[in-house]
Amino acid sequence: GAGELYLNSGFIDLTNFIEPQKLINFMLSPSQETLVIQKGVIVDKIKKTLSPCSDLEQLKAAMVSLNVDKPETNKTFTKTEWNDFKEKEIKKATDKYFADLDELLQMTIRAKLEHFDKSIWKMYLSYGTLVGVSQYPNRDDLILRSPLINLEIEVVNSDNGNILIRKFNEEGTIQANEILGNTLDDQYEIKTNLPGVLSTLESQQNPTDTFFKHLANVVPNVTVEDEFIPYIKIPKDKVESKYKNRLVIQKNFAVSLINPVGGKLLKDYDEILQQDYEFPAVNSIFNSNLNSLIYDRDELFEINNPLNLAQKLAVVNSLNKNLLIYGPPGTGKSEVVANIIVNAITKQK
Repeated sequence: GAGELYLNSGFIDLTNFIEPQKLINFMLSPSQETLVIQKGVIVDKIKKTLSPCSDLEQLKAAMVSLNVDKPETNKTFTKTEWNDFKEKEIKKATDKYFADLDELLQMTIRAKLEHFDKSIWKMYLSYGTLVGVSQYPNRDDLILRSPLINLEIEVVNSDNGNILIRKFNEEGTIQANEILGNTLDDQYEIKTNLPGVLSTLESQQNPTDTFFKHLANVVPNVTVEDEFIPYIKIPKDKVESKYKNRLVIQKNFAVSLINPVGGKLLKDYDEILQQDYEFPAVNSIFNSNLNSLIYDRDELFEINNPLNLAQKLAVVNSLNKNLLIYGPPGTGKSEVVANIIVNAITKQK
């Protein structure tokens, strides 16, 4: 078997619009609350990159540098045909960039709807990705493409038609990926303490690079790449073949809807602990990696009476592992079983 924390869809690479160093400064500076994406600057950038191209090979290389699909044709053009073809490719690149900006705005809408429903914000700007395949004795292979440092953001239109990227909360602080840290702890039987380490580094110079080096020091077979690279879609089978028993920290930026600190069920579990309830069944649910069990499983369909916290946890985890549910008469075991059946059907388990 194999596990995975793999982000490969629903992301936008922000370096198409903003220089990497400006993004780092935005993430690390509490006083900088906003970044501006100017549509006119984007159009100029695309034209300056593609217009000088005098042949097809130059144009293909330039399209790749813009992180846009290059033309597949190998046709020989007349001068008039070439200019017309180049204009079409400029329009294609511009349309792609503007479609990504529209998707950023749509992400914010989806994040607001979930925030209204669950009081959890899921739209993050992420810096750094741990990618590869972990193979460790007595553990299943673990396929990773997981963001490392995250910042809650929202994206809105400005009055003059530009796009604003704003920090979602007043603190504007970066967060380590707790789920990834706990998954690595469980996989390698170590203690990464990613949130604690990042918190102590924030006041230092180049805290992100130091954080990446810490991760490479404590996790086996991890290397850090020096150069910034685009965040692009990569099939899992390609990762498995390229990074067998090797993990790489890539320096890239992506905006996506993720849950790096758990989710609503994790908040429910924290509430149980804070109230000091004695729930041995709940404790048994989390006898292994707490976060990996509830990762991205916020959707829970409840029938009849609303479930209490312990019942919710029992239902969700029963859909993903063998689970013994027990309790005295009248504690809602039948209600839990009915909900397990309904959720198993709706999730096609």
